[in-house]
Amino acid sequence: MTIESKTSSGRTMARATMVLMASVLLSRVLGLVREALLAARLGTGIEADAYATAFLLPDLVNTMLAGGFLSVSFVPLYARRLREGGEDAAARFLGGVVLFLAAGGLVSIASLWIFARPALELLQPGLAGTASMDRAVEITRILLPAQIAFLLAGAWNGAQYARKVFWAPALAPLIYNLGILLGGWFLAPEIGAEGFAWGVLGGAFFGHLILQWWAGRKAGVRHALPERDVTDLKAFLWRTLPLMLGLTLGFSSEFLLRRLAGFLGTGAVAEASYAFRLTMVLVAFFGQATGVASYPFLVELAVQERWSELQSLLNRSLQRLVVALIPASAFACAFAPELVRLAFQRGAFDAGAVAAVSTPLRWMVWSVLPWSLQIVLVRGMYARDRFWTSAFLGTLAVLAAWPAWAGMVRVWGKQGVGPGLLLLILLQTTVFVVAWRRSPSSQDAFRGVFRWVAETLAVAVPAALASRWVADLHPGLPSAVLTGLVGGGCVVSVGWWRDWPGIRDASRRLGSRFRTRSSNPP
Repeated sequence: MTIESKTSSGRTMARATMVLMASVLLSRVLGLVREALLAARLGTGIEADAYATAFLLPDLVNTMLAGGFLSVSFVPLYARRLREGGEDAAARFLGGVVLFLAAGGLVSIASLWIFARPALELLQPGLAGTASMDRAVEITRILLPAQIAFLLAGAWNGAQYARKVFWAPALAPLIYNLGILLGGWFLAPEIGAEGFAWGVLGGAFFGHLILQWWAGRKAGVRHALPERDVTDLKAFLWRTLPLMLGLTLGFSSEFLLRRLAGFLGTGAVAEASYAFRLTMVLVAFFGQATGVASYPFLVELAVQERWSELQSLLNRSLQRLVVALIPASAFACAFAPELVRLAFQRGAFDAGAVAAVSTPLRWMVWSVLPWSLQIVLVRGMYARDRFWTSAFLGTLAVLAAWPAWAGMVRVWGKQGVGPGLLLLILLQTTVFVVAWRRSPSSQDAFRGVFRWVAETLAVAVPAALASRWVADLHPGLPSAVLTGLVGGGCVVSVGWWRDWPGIRDASRRLGSRFRTRSSNPP
């Protein structure tokens, strides 16, 4: 491969990453506005618990049919059909996948719609027989049909990723969040949590189903009836099956969080969910954006057996995640009450709720880095066609962490929710790091990573603690914001001086864009 083609591939991935990171940033900003509106409308009472619980069955459908990871198993096979058989072969493969998803989704949704109450009480026994459970059943039946949109959009997104088209999948979460906001703003004052649920349904159908179908057609994606030779469809199902059966980190973490918090009284599920949502802002912005953008390139390198380049790509991603997320976690931990107050304190969300959400948040933010590393590593394993290995390792880690987390909640109550989530994610990430490093050549992916972990911890933690101490001398939100910004600026300055990965490159890019805009005024 020529130097020019390597540079072009790197630039393409960088652009894709920036597009997805911008999408995730805007989506998470809208998500924070959505959660703030949810907190203002519902607080941390029965309606809030019901709304959080109502997502258990829809999330289960998504996991059963691997909707959340569909593009991971789909992209390599679709790209191969497109490359080797042309548009007709790719269209037949896509048609078979869409038929499978539509049939499986409709059967699953109909079954769970009918048996919503016993299924929810099985998953969330802590709320059985309560008013929160009654409301959760009603809301679940509104949310379930949205899953057909997510499932079909997963296939269409994968077809677009294989063609290096990212703009429509990037828009989907923005429209989805906008739908929830509209439902919460206009309907929730009259019908409570159901207003948000109708917004979920509208956002899913417009942002995922309709937009992705139209954008796929515009990008040249076509459907056709599957051919009699279903070899590729069988390969797709074989790769997708471990994603269906395995306990993925995304599903397991939120499921266990809600299940265990359900035993802690009214409001506990909502409090844990609010802290989890704030944590997911950083996970999505850095970890998920990096993982999604890098995956098509990892697949391409793996197919061509360019292992050294694959390890190098992973290494750059891991190093940059470390230097970005350790400081972010340190300052988020130090200023957790201010973050919760900024995000949620209005309407029915009072000062007591701020304190209740801040407690688990201080622990949860430290899971952002290991979670993001796990996202990148697991996609590296998917690119190498190790779907069953990944599912086995992930499930093993969840099953090991589950009783420990339950024990923490049983002994410490609400104080055990945050540490339990951190334990789960640390254990899962450790398992994947060990599995990846078993091969001598794979250790190149971690070159320098542990050094940057130690160095950024040594700088960021004292800076965050000092900023917290100064902020406490002058109580108030403006003081905390100013102190946090100054402390963060000091960390960035040290990173520039020490040449932390990505710091100078990001600064140069920002400076270049600013100079370009300044020299070309509107």
